[in-house]
Amino acid sequence: MITIARTIQEILQNGEQVDAGVMAACKLIPEMEIVGFVPMKEEDHHLNLGMMDTRVVANRIVVRLHDERPSHYLGTANSDVRTYPIYKAIALNQEERQVPLRFLRVISREGGHYYNEYQMKGIVRPQLFKDEKLVEVSDNGETVPYYKMDDGEYTFFETGSEVIKAVAPCFEVLCRRINMVTGCMTYELYNADDLTPIVIGEKL
Repeated sequence: MITIARTIQEILQNGEQVDAGVMAACKLIPEMEIVGFVPMKEEDHHLNLGMMDTRVVANRIVVRLHDERPSHYLGTANSDVRTYPIYKAIALNQEERQVPLRFLRVISREGGHYYNEYQMKGIVRPQLFKDEKLVEVSDNGETVPYYKMDDGEYTFFETGSEVIKAVAPCFEVLCRRINMVTGCMTYELYNADDLTPIVIGEKL
């Protein structure tokens, strides 16, 4: 068994793609499996996503974030439930390019009214193009929105596919391992800087 000296972040910076299924290690855990990559908004990346309040459900994680400020109506702490998708491959975009917005999950734009309306119903509103990252492209006489990808944005894929499924400014790595104390499967989220892949032979 060979441990690669580079972290996942360093591998991505080098222009390489990383796939789920690779074994990895961090300072405290000698071996775990990468389940997938979780794209996030910049503000969510700094949240303390404790797995006690996080559930892995198929191809997404569901997180219950707690607000310690008491509710004026209930007299108890509020909770905010958020859902994040899980993808099986990730790469770092290293060029400026435009990709069709339709069915592309732009994580930083989710929640915006005109973005959501277009993705759910295919309705193109003039207000959509007030976003400087969205441009109008003529396709057979029809105006189609494209997303301008920048150098340094993370792109997410399904394994074996070259079709970009999502774009995000940051992400977390979802891993799993057998807890040696309880014997149960444990899921955890890590920063890419904290994980080093473990491979057999010369792969990766």
